[in-house]
Amino acid sequence: MHRECGNWPSNRSFGLVGLDWRRLMTTELLNTESAAGFLDVKPATLISWRHRRIGPPFLRLGRLIRYRPVDLIAWLDTRISCPAA
Repeated sequence: MHRECGNWPSNRSFGLVGLDWRRLMTTELLNTESAAGFLDVKPATLISWRHRRIGPPFLRLGRLIRYRPVDLIAWLDTRISCPAA
């Protein structure tokens, strides 16, 4: 149960059933395409958010852009909207 939203489920699969979550949460870095799939948006949307500085946190490794799954989940948690009671 999500604390702020009453009975909303808190364990979301994000369409990534069958992944080793322990490994994903600690070692994997996602490229823009994989992060967009994780968030269920188009890569162009994620790129636009990044340029407008409204999207999830990312890492810049030289010329590469990478996302940590833990950061994507934390960012999603900040986007939760609760229905009016």
